[in-house]
Amino acid sequence: MAQFLYFLPGASGLDLGKSNLCAGYGLEEMAGGGKPGERRNARGPEAQEGILVRAAAEERPLEYAPDRQTWANAGKYWIGMWNDAKPGPEDLGRETMLRGLPMPLSDHNTWQIPQVKALPTYLNIDETGGRARKVLDEWGALSQQAERFFETVEIRGGQIQYRSPLSEDEQHDICMAALGANYRLGPYESALLQFPSSADYEWILWTLIDITSIVRDDTESAREERKKNSESDSTQ
Repeated sequence: MAQFLYFLPGASGLDLGKSNLCAGYGLEEMAGGGKPGERRNARGPEAQEGILVRAAAEERPLEYAPDRQTWANAGKYWIGMWNDAKPGPEDLGRETMLRGLPMPLSDHNTWQIPQVKALPTYLNIDETGGRARKVLDEWGALSQQAERFFETVEIRGGQIQYRSPLSEDEQHDICMAALGANYRLGPYESALLQFPSSADYEWILWTLIDITSIVRDDTESAREERKKNSESDSTQ
């Protein structure tokens, strides 16, 4: 098991037992998903006194060892990891994960990418009694981001093309939303891991919108259209 390390500068021994300690630094989700995790007083980056935190205990001691770790300043806190034990999908997975497809990516790990068609829904009933399934509010933003990418995609003759390609930063943000749905992976964690890279963007985005089914449906539609045209020609 490999965990990210978080250093909270200025926190003292009096804060060790506080349930809202990580929340004060915006880390209640990343540093343990709201659980206490493991904490200890320590001297961290820039010789500051504070508290070291990680989501769960592991064999390796919870300590600041800059010669064997990589650290980055995240504003209110510092984030680090052991150089020979980078956190991966098995370490960062959420307790409840969205259905999706396993996708090998550039970090040589396999990540479960959610598919928008499988997002949890509920039955909405309007004032006229009309019924329609809607994506749960929790996943509404991810659904909208997937739709935004989908609108740029055009299938021609079974080939994927783009009407108006998104910028790499826009692609990155949608990929992070997809990964973040199943993993405790935020922008600083992503930057420290140097993942996902631009080489991953299309694979994640295509999986999110289920491009395979879209291409298959387009191909079948084109085949049916050709069949109809052929039958029409033969009757003339």
